[in-house]
Amino acid sequence: MAKKYYTESVPDVEKELKTSLDAGLSDSEAKARLEKYGPNALAAKKKESMFMRFIDQFKDFMIDEKTKEILIDFGLPTDLTQLLFHACKLLKNNQYLLDNDMMNMRIRSSEIIAQEVYQVLTQAYGSYRKTAHKKKPAKISV
Repeated sequence: MAKKYYTESVPDVEKELKTSLDAGLSDSEAKARLEKYGPNALAAKKKESMFMRFIDQFKDFMIDEKTKEILIDFGLPTDLTQLLFHACKLLKNNQYLLDNDMMNMRIRSSEIIAQEVYQVLTQAYGSYRKTAHKKKPAKISV
């Protein structure tokens, strides 16, 4: 691993690298170090394809802020790529319940009573509406 010269003092680095800030390296020393260590340049970054640059432009704004907040609330990933992987895992799961499956229903006794009362009232009102235009309409009876 390369030594971290930025953590050391300037005189110590000059001494270790056998150079000086004032004079620098001689031409012969610079050529010798170039042959030994190679050019003083960073490695070139692999160029990204045009397609990937195009796709990356859309990554950030495909999930709006409100959706991002909801995803955080549900503990789901907020990154588009991770969200797509999560969706694939959900699609792979075969535990799907039909909409009319009783496992999706919640039935409470108070809801059953209210539903029955509402049904009886609507039937009585329906029979009244059928005869409302006559002289003697049917009475609403429950």
